[in-house]
Amino acid sequence: MKNKLIMAIIVFTLVGCSTNEVTSNKSANIERSKHIGDESSLAKGKRACSEGSSVSCFYLGLKYEEGIEVKQDYVMANRFYGKACDDGLSISCYNLGNNFQNAKGLAQSSFMANKYYKKACDAGIAKGCTNLGINLYKGLGIGQDIIKAKKFFRLACDKGDSSGCTYYKY
Repeated sequence: MKNKLIMAIIVFTLVGCSTNEVTSNKSANIERSKHIGDESSLAKGKRACSEGSSVSCFYLGLKYEEGIEVKQDYVMANRFYGKACDDGLSISCYNLGNNFQNAKGLAQSSFMANKYYKKACDAGIAKGCTNLGINLYKGLGIGQDIIKAKKFFRLACDKGDSSGCTYYKY
């Protein structure tokens, strides 16, 4: 959970999420907030997600995966991660890959995990590169390819993942 919360903070910082995310007009947000002042954070998140906020979808996925303010539900978490991933929020792709890899709310599929790890890696998520490299090295979900695995470990290392650097050395 600590790693996911750290990743969430990083995403929040990188994306620059603010009350102006869905609408750039501050006064429209203030006016809208008068009508939703009593709304729960979960309801606000769901509404924002349905209005296209990939960050809100990601946070909803995190809440459902970790059981924060809701009963833990991996199926719902994956639904929100999938929407955020489809909308281009790469950390959600990484989380979805992990959930496929570890059969959390989905049938275990290293093949599908690799698809989402690759998407995350291509978008700059170093851990996605590392995990894809590990699966390539072990031949999980795809034929074993040590040369490609090393390529992804190198990418992960270049993007700052120390475990990617460690794997790359061997």
